[in-house]
Amino acid sequence: MLLGLCEEIREAIKKTYIDENGYVDKGNITAHAMVLFYGVISDEKERALCAKILNELVIESDYKMMVGILGAKCILNALSDNGYFETAIKMLENTEYPSYGYWIKNGATTMHEDWENSFSLNHHMFSDVLAWMYKNLAGIRPILPGFKRFKVEPKFTQSVKRVSSSYETTYGKIAVSYEREGEAVKLSLEVPKDTTCLLVLPSQSLELSMGKYEKTINLNTGY
Repeated sequence: MLLGLCEEIREAIKKTYIDENGYVDKGNITAHAMVLFYGVISDEKERALCAKILNELVIESDYKMMVGILGAKCILNALSDNGYFETAIKMLENTEYPSYGYWIKNGATTMHEDWENSFSLNHHMFSDVLAWMYKNLAGIRPILPGFKRFKVEPKFTQSVKRVSSSYETTYGKIAVSYEREGEAVKLSLEVPKDTTCLLVLPSQSLELSMGKYEKTINLNTGY
């Protein structure tokens, strides 16, 4: 019953807001990001078209964060989960208003409530970007509840030379760090006890149990 209701809601949203050319709410950036992030569009071709349009809209806006708190949670994930990771990176690198870089350029050391820096200067509203970094730059994602089994699939990019991250689970600490020099990446990984990790690299996947691991990856070959 609930699955049927979900499908009815999904179809109602699509019928109301998505036109015949694939534009959501007449090309609204937040709307495109939300329907992708929340799975409103399930058809593979329709998702690809929606993501392509979202990518074009972001490029047209000069990679600025033209979203509020609802869109900020969705947009980086919608891009990186649908083949446009580099666009998401360019949004993070942007220092023009509105953007995270604009905050930093103007002295911010905390998350602010709004892009204009006019309200609270220590607020959680736009903080999902931190979760995005864990999931994409470090590549840490749960497979089973509590990280009993988890995946590490870092997305490597030319502009990010160093990543250092850790996450405390009920089983212990997951730690992922790497440094990039040219096309070589030196990766370090710590897997806590009583867990298993699926390490996904550009050209191979490895099953790992408790322990500390180090690996050098050639991005030209993927190994």
